[in-house]
Amino acid sequence: IGVTVDGEIYAVPGIIKAVGLFYNKAMVATPPATLDELKAQVEGGTKYVFMQHPYHNVGFFTGAFGGTLMDETGRCVADQGGFAEAMAYLYEMKQAGLILKTDEGKANTMFMEGEVAGIISGPWMLGTFKAALGDNLGVALMPAGPAGPATPLTGVDGWYINPNSQKKEAAVELALYIFGPEGSKIYTDVAGSPMGRTDVEIADPLVQAFMDIANAGFPRPQSVEFANWWGPFSDAFTKVMEGVAPAADAVAQACADMNAASGF
Repeated sequence: IGVTVDGEIYAVPGIIKAVGLFYNKAMVATPPATLDELKAQVEGGTKYVFMQHPYHNVGFFTGAFGGTLMDETGRCVADQGGFAEAMAYLYEMKQAGLILKTDEGKANTMFMEGEVAGIISGPWMLGTFKAALGDNLGVALMPAGPAGPATPLTGVDGWYINPNSQKKEAAVELALYIFGPEGSKIYTDVAGSPMGRTDVEIADPLVQAFMDIANAGFPRPQSVEFANWWGPFSDAFTKVMEGVAPAADAVAQACADMNAASGF
């Protein structure tokens, strides 16, 4: 679905992406499986850094707290529950000691240098983190919440073909090789990328962990309406985390802005 619009496939699908919890085994023996466990660890002095951006926290908004971003028509319904509760929880956690960063590079450095025990990020950081932490690196699903398991956005990187190209057939052939069995095996073994193919064996348990995480998430919608969620909900998340607006008010405004942009 990540490369599909109105039932038509617009790319050769390849890399599967969803965020999970990287953790340093030397600093935390068992990663938090639930948000209650995360809270207990943070209050006990264990440091985690999360990104102050809605993308990295969608799994909390939806699965963990049971929210729904859009109905079947594309209308935002996040103000009907889940999203505000998740943001309020994260704000409470910030007060308890959870570190929130807007600069992903700085957050990554904190994790690699052992300043924090865990970070929410995706498989694109797997190679870098493995080089820094070695066998101490672990990967887990984001902590579950009162409504159930976290459900991060699952996206797909694919090869798109320029319809104006003079060599479309050659481009398609190359894309099919790169994301075919042989190319996908290289991506999996060398780059640490979970792939969309089901016939590629995954040897690295950390790559398998990200495949499991992607399967636990929900496919990122390919729609005009979904494209309108980024700005309003980024603003809302920032306002809540900075203590500028109550979570319910911020989510209600974000939903209204998203629907206005979508023509509802």
